[in-house]
Parts: sequence; C-alpha cells; structure tokens
Amino acid sequence: RQAQEGKNETVLQLWQREGLPRLRPASTDYDVALARSREYMKAALDTTDPHPRVEIFDHLSKLRAELDRYVVDCVVQGPRRGETIDRPRKGNSDLIECYQYLSGMGLRAHRRVPVRLVPARFRCHTAA
Repeated sequence: RQAQEGKNETVLQLWQREGLPRLRPASTDYDVALARSREYMKAALDTTDPHPRVEIFDHLSKLRAELDRYVVDCVVQGPRRGETIDRPRKGNSDLIECYQYLSGMGLRAHRRVPVRLVPARFRCHTAA
C-alpha cells in the first residue's frame, strides 16, 4: 500500500515514526541471536544476574510448550559421542525462533517506568 502512495518506508522507519526510536534491525547472525536469547533466559532464572530478563506471560501457552520440548542436539558418532552441540535440534520451533529474532534486536530497558498491564483476556487475540 505504501508503494502505491509513494512513501516507501521500511518497517524500522514506521516503528521509529510511531514512537519506538531506539529499535534497530535484528542481528541476522544466528549465533548472536541465540546467545542473546540465552542471556535473557539465564537472567530470568538467576535473580543476581544484571542482564535484562525475559518474562513469558501465562497466555503464551504455545511458546511455553515449545520451550518445554526444546532439545539441544548432541554428537551421535565418533569419540565425542554424547557431547552436546551448541545448537538446538530442529523441530517445531517457530515461536522460539521468533523470540530469538526479537532477542537479536538487542532490546534494552533504559529506565524503569511503572506499567499498568491489561488483564490477559484483553491482550489475547483469538479467532472467533
């Protein structure tokens, strides 16, 4: 639609115009995104970790199910048999990959502002 109107803005420019000026394109390097997502997960489990922590809301049951079935691949042959490879085994991991992409954006909290959260039933988008 924008191309028809001659605006030709990128998604990042649209976000910045709408009040999210600190966003930057996600790192497309898989290892960087994986490391950042693990950093957020580790901080969520360790309260002494100074890094930002990830919070997964209760209504994100599909993401929680993918995280429960997440498997790290291991070596199956040779002298290193049984050792883990630092990569996940491929499976149904679309939501985890989306989380890793968002983690690759390097979102950081710059100041603590009290936020009033809307109850989950109003945040959920369900097909009627």
